Amino acid sequence: MKKIFHLPFNIFQNGFTLIELMVTISITAVLGTLGIAGFVNYNKVQVLQTSTSEVVTMLNLAKSRAQSQIKPSGLCVGNDLSGYSVKISKDANNKWWYKLYLNCSDERESLIDEQNKQLPASLSFDANNTFFFPVQTGGVDTSGIIVISSGGSSRTI
Repeated sequence: MKKIFHLPFNIFQNGFTLIELMVTISITAVLGTLGIAGFVNYNKVQVLQTSTSEVVTMLNLAKSRAQSQIKPSGLCVGNDLSGYSVKISKDANNKWWYKLYLNCSDERESLIDEQNKQLPASLSFDANNTFFFPVQTGGVDTSGIIVISSGGSSRTI
């Protein structure tokens, strides 16, 4: 019997050639590397944005508590509340913290433990700073700029 047509490949061939496998693995490796690099960069940006939002939230909390003159029980006993402050500082282990303090009229201040936060290790503030929110005015006595940076990118508050 004579063949009517001839296929350029054997239809009964099983498997892939070594070249096909190498090309497929190479393309997968390149795409995977690009995806991981993009994810790492995206993650850094998200950590920076989240931390910036948390610092702004603490500043707004201090302002809100000062305006409403909220004084937690057991603090400033026998004294008037003079305001709230947010302190940004670096500890002995080179870790940055931002903390909420209650300030009494007798110049005493008390750390509010539940509002004591550490900046993620990959981020840093530009300098130590204190922002004071007095009870009477509802504004801030200390003006300034807060810069949070991570490698090559930064956010300004």
